[in-house]
Amino acid sequence: MSTRPAATSWASNPVTTSKMISFEQQFFINNTDGGEFVNFTGQLHVVTTVFPTDPTFPNDPIIPNDPVRIQTNVINLSGVGEESGLIYGVTGASSDSFAQPFRPGDPYNILVTYRLLPPNPIQPIDNFLNFGYTLQFNSIGELTDAEASILVVEGP
Repeated sequence: MSTRPAATSWASNPVTTSKMISFEQQFFINNTDGGEFVNFTGQLHVVTTVFPTDPTFPNDPIIPNDPVRIQTNVINLSGVGEESGLIYGVTGASSDSFAQPFRPGDPYNILVTYRLLPPNPIQPIDNFLNFGYTLQFNSIGELTDAEASILVVEGP
């Protein structure tokens, strides 16, 4: 069993977790030919930093104003059009933080926008994919579960 440092040093010991999420989802993409279903596969990377609150000192002034910080990155995520066989790429990264104190057991939900790269030969699309993430932490601030899905396509 691990022990926590003294109450006054909790904030100086943030918990950082790095997690890879395997991603697989089909989504309809509008293009110049009217659109098609695209099967996306790849990985997403999530890095979280949590400054747990010491229950014996809940108003610790050392805890930052944003005690939960989340960074996401697209790692080798692409999709293949079912009809055309064309390859669509996805690229992007995000950084979010939460101003409320860390609450273990409560899911954290974030919305992230990534850029959809058109297939080659380039088709004139300028779309973005909105991804929804749900993150779950244990009592000491470690990221224990992470899920992501495409929610909507933004663009023309």
